[in-house]
Parts: sequence; C-alpha cells; structure tokens
Amino acid sequence: MLLSFTVENYRSIKQSVTLSLEPLLPKTKKKENIILGDRYSALKSIVLYGANSSGKSNIFKAIKLFRAIVLLSAKESQAGEHIKIEPFKLSSVDKQASNFECEFLDEGIRYRYGFSANQEKIISEWCFVAEKVKEYPLFLRTEQIFDVRSRFKEGKDLESKTRPNALFLSVTAQWNGEISNKILNKIRGFKLISGLDDIDYFQYTVHQLNDPIKRKKILQMLEAADIDISDIEVNEIEVTPENLPPTMPNEIKNLLLKGGKSISLRTKHNKYDDSNNVVGSTYLDFNNNESEGTKKFFSLTGPLLDVLTNGYTLIVDELDARLHPLLTKTIVRLFNSDEINTKGAQLIFATHDTTLLSSLTLRRDQIWFCEKNWGESTDLYCLAEYKLPDGKGKPREDAIWSKEYINGRYGAIPYLGNFFELFKE
Repeated sequence: MLLSFTVENYRSIKQSVTLSLEPLLPKTKKKENIILGDRYSALKSIVLYGANSSGKSNIFKAIKLFRAIVLLSAKESQAGEHIKIEPFKLSSVDKQASNFECEFLDEGIRYRYGFSANQEKIISEWCFVAEKVKEYPLFLRTEQIFDVRSRFKEGKDLESKTRPNALFLSVTAQWNGEISNKILNKIRGFKLISGLDDIDYFQYTVHQLNDPIKRKKILQMLEAADIDISDIEVNEIEVTPENLPPTMPNEIKNLLLKGGKSISLRTKHNKYDDSNNVVGSTYLDFNNNESEGTKKFFSLTGPLLDVLTNGYTLIVDELDARLHPLLTKTIVRLFNSDEINTKGAQLIFATHDTTLLSSLTLRRDQIWFCEKNWGESTDLYCLAEYKLPDGKGKPREDAIWSKEYINGRYGAIPYLGNFFELFKE
C-alpha cells in the first residue's frame, strides 16, 4: 500500500510537496477508512480539492511520469531519448532537476524510493528499507557513482550496465532482481486514469466482458447504479473513412484505419407497452443512445474491479465528471468498506464535488487541498493539519466542512473578480 508521494520542481510545483496516506488522526476515528497494520497503517482513500489551475492535475501527472520512468527507463528503446522532465518555469532561479519519491509497504516492510533527474540524465537515485523502525539504504547513486549495500546484492556488477538516463532500480529489475522487481510491481500497481477522457479504460472494460465472471460483475454494477442495461453485445466492425466522424483529427483517423477494425457495443433494454409492462427487449447503439454519464460509469467498472480485486492504487483526476454525486460517493464508500475492500486497495482522486466534504464519509486526514501561492507555485495541505485563519485552531469534527470550504475558510478556492461589472462595460 502507498504511504506517500513527494515531488519537487515539476510543472506548477516549485517547492517539495508531499501527498500522504498515513493517518494523522487517532485510528479509532472511522477506522473502517484505514488499512490497519502491525506497525504502519494507511488510509484507503484521499480526495484532493482546489481551484482550477491550482495544480491538482500536475500532482497526478507527476505520479504518472514517475511510474513511466521507473517502468520504461531501462528499455533499449529509451537509450537515446530525453527524460520527459518539465521543471517549474516561473522562477528566476534556473533549476533543471526534478525530484520524485514514494514510500510504500510490502508485506509489512517499508520502502522509500526516489530519484532526481533532468532531461538528459539521472542526477541521483536512492532506495531505503525499514523492516522495523530504523531505515537502511539499499543503494545510493550520484550520477554514475553507485554505492550498493550488502542488503542489495542483486545490484552488484550492474552499475556499468546502467545508462546515464536509466534508473539503476529498473536495470536490476531487468536482471531479475528480487527486491527491485518487488518495488517495480508496487509502482506498476499505480493505476492512473482521467475522469474526463475515458477512451483508454473504456477499451480495458470492453476486454473484461470476454470473461463471464467479470461480465456478470460489470452488469451487476450497472444495475446497482440504476442504469437499465441488462446485457451488452460486443461486435467488431471494419473501419472505413466513411464511418469515422469528419471532425476526428487525421492522426487518430490514420491509426484507426491502420488497425482495420474497431469495437461497437450494443446495450440490451426492456421494451414496454402502454401500461409500462415489459413485453420484450431491444438493443441500442452504445455510443449514440447511452448518456455520457452511463458511458463514463461503464468505462470505470473495469478499473474498479481490477483495483479492488488486486489491491492496487487507483488515481483519478476529476472522478466526479459526468457522474451523479451519489454515485461518486458510492465509489468512495466501496474503497472505505472493510467488507468490499479486503485487499488493501486505495483511491486517490481530485474532485469539485463538495458533497463528499462530510465527516459521515471521510476523516479530516483524507481531505487535501491544492492552492497556488503568491509565486504561482502549488502548495499542498491537509484539512487535519490546517490552522484556521481567525486563530480558532483546527477545523472541528462537527463543522459543516463543505459550507466552510465554499465560504473560503480553508482556502483552495478561486477568488473571483466582478464578472457583472465586466459585462456592463
């Protein structure tokens, strides 16, 4: 399970910020929202609020980039490529290196792994392990100088095989290192999706329909969401220029035409007589006849089943987009449920849905805020640690968090100008 992610000098993030899933409040408070461990515990879900352009998406992009570099940097195809680092650009101090680090648990052992990189090379890389309290280094790297400790024997003699733009951890994993592969598998378990663009996980969910057990679960989830679809038919169709939308970009058209086939879905619905009695059924075209919310939730069912079944970490930007607030709340409750979430799955998501800002759903340490400071860089802070501006301490447990947030008491909202005067001019 993921304990924290830290990033510095990336896109809108200038100073180091940490998104933590470690409980900050007593574990007795809504303990069903916590994955309890003997020594370490973690929250099952955290939510991120903030104004548009505050940096929420950049936090998720940083996790996505971290994951991609770890999983791909040792591949030969990356040998001559630049690392896709985007440092903070609004500072007079030119810092090119970006820093990334995550902490997680595997079978009760705590790992801390990270690296610093610019577009040309890895500047530094480190990996620590803590079986109890004290932390020990597995390896330390400064550019092409490696300090490999005895606890990381799998890394011996692989230093010379590590390119300047490749991670040492990824190289040792390619050589079947036990510890390095364990770390890579944990990072591979970070499943990132967009709540606005569901085309990637739509294809994944469609593929899950080939498994009878998963198909049944997906249909049950649609029914539970009050979506009247009793079955789904999957068909392959030939792709021709005539059946592609004229507004589709040529790049996408060319890719689809090269593949030759695309997927078409039809959904089964009941037919009714004038007295609303079921008299039969009919199939409707999924794309043309289903609502945007139905399409979004159908696409989400595959990743939700995958993550909850395997204990992965699901990271979603704009989870609430095109979903009813009650459905969004239900998804959060699935992750917080001891009965459903038995594998230690976690949910990290950004939203503007303030109905979730309630002590009935979340603990204060599950609520995070993103805000731009005066230097236009992203700050990140937790409701459990936030000090109220009027000197009245921290937010109360019995406060109406949603109302106080909208009223600006916790920050992280847009401070709007006078649109009405603007339009009068």
